[in-house]
Amino acid sequence: FRRVLFRSANGQGVVFLDNTIYTTNDVVTVEVGDSDLAGTGQTQVSFIASSQTNRATVTLFETTHPGLFEGSLTLVGGVAATNQLRVQNGDTITAAYFDSSNDSNVTATASIDTVPPVISQVAATTDYYNAQVTWLTSKPADSAVQYGMQQQPANSVYVSALVTNHSVTIGGLLANHVYYYQVVSRDQ
Repeated sequence: FRRVLFRSANGQGVVFLDNTIYTTNDVVTVEVGDSDLAGTGQTQVSFIASSQTNRATVTLFETTHPGLFEGSLTLVGGVAATNQLRVQNGDTITAAYFDSSNDSNVTATASIDTVPPVISQVAATTDYYNAQVTWLTSKPADSAVQYGMQQQPANSVYVSALVTNHSVTIGGLLANHVYYYQVVSRDQ
């Protein structure tokens, strides 16, 4: 999450979310910058999900940068409590900050994706000391192979690039030994 430092001669407020895509149980960090509020200590942002009628109001506290406020909200799939917002797959969440100097709402939006990638066609090719593990996913995702000589693999290799055709090479294996492996992929 990049900290937003702002300079606003006219006092126009801005609101930012720390990501553009979330899933359930994610914590959303929200920042508001409004030089008109420098030194006030706190402000509020309202959240709503496109599939829900309930709103969540989050109090943001001023950071060490005067006029910059930060807070968070947890996204849930069930009943929402304080500082939580109920969401479902396909929702758009909107954070709205009322900028009194402009008499208007300033907003930021993000999408909700709760559908994990589907993994298929897992395969491994080996030589004496290496294994190349390949698989496909239904949507762009990262690549991890957990491996070892026990049924609960203790080692892993990770590639952060989001792709649908995955290929991970594991090196330094011992010849004539049985290795167990599993693949793991997470989307954005």
